[in-house]
Amino acid sequence: TKEKIVLHCGPDGWSHQYWEIDQIDAQTLRCKLQCKSKKVGLPGHINAVVHYRLLELGIEIDYLATTDQETLINLTNHAYFNLDGGGTMDAHQLQINASHYLDLDDRLVPTGQYHTIDGTSMDFGQMRPLKNQFLDDFFIGTSPKIARLKGGQKNIEMQVITDQPGTVIFRPRHFEALCIETQAPPKGGLSKDISPTLAGPNRPYRQKTQFLFQSF
Repeated sequence: TKEKIVLHCGPDGWSHQYWEIDQIDAQTLRCKLQCKSKKVGLPGHINAVVHYRLLELGIEIDYLATTDQETLINLTNHAYFNLDGGGTMDAHQLQINASHYLDLDDRLVPTGQYHTIDGTSMDFGQMRPLKNQFLDDFFIGTSPKIARLKGGQKNIEMQVITDQPGTVIFRPRHFEALCIETQAPPKGGLSKDISPTLAGPNRPYRQKTQFLFQSF
């Protein structure tokens, strides 16, 4: 954008590209994409491979990206979940294993500061109903088991397990669903003790997240 803010890699982001898809076995799909240098404004030719793997209780998403130049890569999954199959999310219950959340300006751009969740409206350390709370925030995780979501009307629970340092929790105002987008903090929201997602010729990008489901 004119303000040099990148969201979803811009209008030509990878979610709008045609990926090459192969079925590896009965449980696994492999998706491949080649992105030319500067196509989305960042340097480096990037080869991305994402495996979607069915598990006994859910799905695992395994990301790998290599590049011939140093560049920022921060991949995630933007699926929306409503465990009741529709209707309001107010009665859904959410737990986030996090210690802090990033401070955002009025453009939703990280300021470089972060706040403890303790005693705030961002404290989901214990499972609690969403009620009328809408979210579009990055939480700094404290455990690989970063989040749990329970249906409000149906006895379905989803657990999210990741090797990433945090997650964006996004509950939009215009329809009833929730995203749990595991990823590293965006550039500009980094503190001294959180490394940026900088990939290079000898430093491939890797990420793995599982979405697991059970009844309760």
